[in-house]
Amino acid sequence: QPIAIAVTEPGVPTITSLVPDTVQAGSGDTPVAVNGTQFAPDAIVRVNGTPVPATYINGNLLLATVPAAFLTTPGPLTVTVQNPGPNGGTSGPAH
Repeated sequence: QPIAIAVTEPGVPTITSLVPDTVQAGSGDTPVAVNGTQFAPDAIVRVNGTPVPATYINGNLLLATVPAAFLTTPGPLTVTVQNPGPNGGTSGPAH
């Protein structure tokens, strides 16, 4: 008998942590691990609303690059993850 496998679409992602969570002003392009849940393979990482380069590792980890242009002055940056698709959504912000 065939075995059924349910294929589902990720829902709304959640960010649990950013590593590193502190970067010195004036730094160059900086890789950041975005940890969380329900990341889709085509998830979009945004910093202050702008999409940044990101690589999907698995449903709990994305590796994003924060461009140096965002790191010129001290202050918080807002990071979100968006899963495209009809059942996707955007995470709450991480700072």
